[in-house]
Amino acid sequence: MSKKIAFLDRDDISFLPGFGLIWTPTPDWRYELLLPRPKIAKRLSRCGDCFEKWAYLSGQLGGGSFAVTRDTGEADKVTLRDLRLFVGIEGVSPGGAGRFVEIGYVFNRGIEYKNNEEEYEFDDAVMLRG
Repeated sequence: MSKKIAFLDRDDISFLPGFGLIWTPTPDWRYELLLPRPKIAKRLSRCGDCFEKWAYLSGQLGGGSFAVTRDTGEADKVTLRDLRLFVGIEGVSPGGAGRFVEIGYVFNRGIEYKNNEEEYEFDDAVMLRG
């Protein structure tokens, strides 16, 4: 049994234990019940051995920490945080290469500065990426 950790590149949560399971009950369904990025996928079509199209629902613990210079010239560190839920479609070629498009709901959004503990909350948002 191997032990894994997920590096999040955030000051507030640097690492999380990576755990969960991957279950493929049929060739057309795949459950990646893994933290911090769970995903449930359904194969929509297959073009022989050359291409597969999948639809999926996934989640993600988002954010990151970055070094910044404040308006005052002071060096600081800022941490962005959010939670994400996505619905998407991806095309996968043999070997794993592919493309995707997804739309997501981003919530629990915030930003925190380290030196003076300023914290700001933001409204929920919609995200489109590919």
